Formats: sequence, C-alpha cells, structure tokens
Amino acid sequence: MLDAIHPIGAWIGGWRAAPQLMNHETWMEFCWPYLHKYIDATVERGVLPILHFDSCWDREIETLLELPAQTCLLMLDGFTDMRRARSILGDHMALMGDVPATKLAFGTADEVYDYVTSLIEDVGSSTGLVVSSGCDCPLNAKKENVEAMIQATVDYHIA
Repeated sequence: MLDAIHPIGAWIGGWRAAPQLMNHETWMEFCWPYLHKYIDATVERGVLPILHFDSCWDREIETLLELPAQTCLLMLDGFTDMRRARSILGDHMALMGDVPATKLAFGTADEVYDYVTSLIEDVGSSTGLVVSSGCDCPLNAKKENVEAMIQATVDYHIA
C-alpha cells in the first residue's frame, strides 16, 4: 500500500500492543519485532512513521533507540512521561502531543497556556516537538483552551 499511494506519513498505532499490557519478555517476542518491521518498511520507502503510541510506553522508551535516527515522529498521549522520553531519546526522534485531553476539556485557558509553555521549555522545540493534544482532541474541549494551546506555541516561538 505504501508503494501504491506514496503517502507523506503513515500512522502506526501501538496502543493495543502497549508495553504496559504485558511483561517485557512477551512484548519483546510478540510485539516489538513486528512493530519494528512495519516502521522499517515505512522508512525504507521515504514515508514518515507517525508512532501513535497511546498508553504507557515508559518501560520500553529505550527500545525506540533501535529505530533509525531522526526518521520517526513519536506521538504520546500523556500516559508516557514525555519529559523522560526526551531525556532518553534526545534528538533521536521528534515528539508530538501530550496536552492532556482532560486539561483541554475541563481546565482553564491559563492552565493550558502554562502547561504548553512548560512543555516546550522542558521537551524543547529545537529537538523536534509538535505541540498537540495527547491522542485526539476531545469532542468536549473548550474552544478557549484549544486556542490557548495554539497561542502558547505561537507566543513561545515569537519570543
């Protein structure tokens, strides 16, 4: 399919095979080899693998260093510690996400703005950070909170 349509990126979901759902040995035998092959297939074709890894991936973040450097976008949803992921991965891959759905739906615009600017400071836009909601933007997100997420990113890059 990748050869037929030549997409810019391919969404590779991993939430149903998240490391938190099984022990390390089982994950390494039944999940990682197949995820790795799929990711390699996208990279070989010049397609950006967008690793949509919901759930907690903390235990296996180091494993992602086996992937080719600077070829993947790792999208996290708030269950994985993005700051820890950045400290381990460095500039090995870009990160995306981590503005919690609960904050967008139930927080205030100021809380969202502060969260985003702190995330940018800690995770670093110079190493590849795409600020977005963790996973998908919730249907009940407050408009002003989504606007605050966007505004914080714009303001940070202008300053």
